[in-house]
This record gives sequence, structure tokens and C-alpha cells, in this order.
Amino acid sequence: GPFAVAYSGPRDKVTARDQGVVTVLFNRAMRTFESKDTAGVPALTLVTEQGRAVEGAWRFVGTHGVLFMPKEPLPGSTRFTVTVPAGTRDLAGDALSAPYTFSFYTAPPEVTGTAPANGSVDMRADSSFLVTFNQRMDPATVAAKAHLRTRARPGDAPKTLALRAEHPKVEPNLAKNVEHQVVLVPAEPLPLDNEVELVLDAG
Repeated sequence: GPFAVAYSGPRDKVTARDQGVVTVLFNRAMRTFESKDTAGVPALTLVTEQGRAVEGAWRFVGTHGVLFMPKEPLPGSTRFTVTVPAGTRDLAGDALSAPYTFSFYTAPPEVTGTAPANGSVDMRADSSFLVTFNQRMDPATVAAKAHLRTRARPGDAPKTLALRAEHPKVEPNLAKNVEHQVVLVPAEPLPLDNEVELVLDAG
């Protein structure tokens, strides 16, 4: 058959955003085994839904495949489009007659863990809350959606406490994914012998 794209992906939600997630395989060889991984790579593009190009590098995998390595982890909650331009040529010189496109998207923010955990009974008056997400988060954005409520007895009207937010302070060599975590610190000591509820609003 004619020269064409035999496989492309991903096509749905992507969770591993810091790896070579975009792959395009052709039905014919694009290079020889002796070629360098970045020599003669076709001019594929990866852009967001708003048209912003994603920084990174395309390189060959084997003789038929091309892989994209992003410079930084792909942003979350974003749809991307990959385009293989018309005129892309195989090793024999045959060209694609039309551009080839496909799209995928990255996962929205999700809470993957909290400390203290749900149901904890050993909190102290000076306790703070560590919330871990599946991607980098802005502490101010999290704080704007966070509500801390306490009540002395079931049925009592809750008291709302103000919060400030920051990334955890860690040693530089332990800073991997620290921007995925947000520490929420109450503006005043937590009342003892109270039910404590932390809520993050949708959005």
C-alpha cells in the first residue's frame, strides 16, 4: 500500500505527563539503523488546543517510529493535537499526500493523598494539612477553594477557620514533585475535642 501512518498514540487520557508519551509509527522505514536518532526527523508538531507549541524534541525509535520527549511535564487539563505534515517522506522518497492528525488530553487535577488521613483522631491544635495532587498546583489557587470547618458536637453550626497555603519546605535534593503538594495551615490553633473537616471545592 501507499506510504502512511500505521499507528499513532495516545488517543485518550494521559496520566504520565513527563515521559515520551507521543508515538507515531509509519508503515515504511524512515531511516537506516546507522542514522542518528535526531537526524532527518520529520517536522511533526504538538500543540495545545489554544495553538501553543509544546517544547520538546522528536527523535526516531527504530527505523519506523518517531517519539516526542517534552522539555517539561505536559500541563494537566489540556487537549493536544499532533500533526504529521503532508510531504513527510520515507527512506525511499515517497511522501504523504495529506496531513495526518490525532489528539489526546491530560488528566485534570485530582487529590491523591492527604495527611492527616481521613478519620484521623490524633490531630493537635497546631496541626496543618498536607494535600498531594497528581500534578503541579498553585498554593493560592488551592487555598481559594479550601474550607476548614470545626464543630464541637454533631448538629452544631460549624466554625470556619482561615487558611494559608504553601509548598512544603524541603531540602533541594528532595524537591522532586514538591510542587504537587500543598500545605494548608490554619490561621489559628485548632480547637481540641472537635470534629475537623477540610473541603476542597470543585473547580
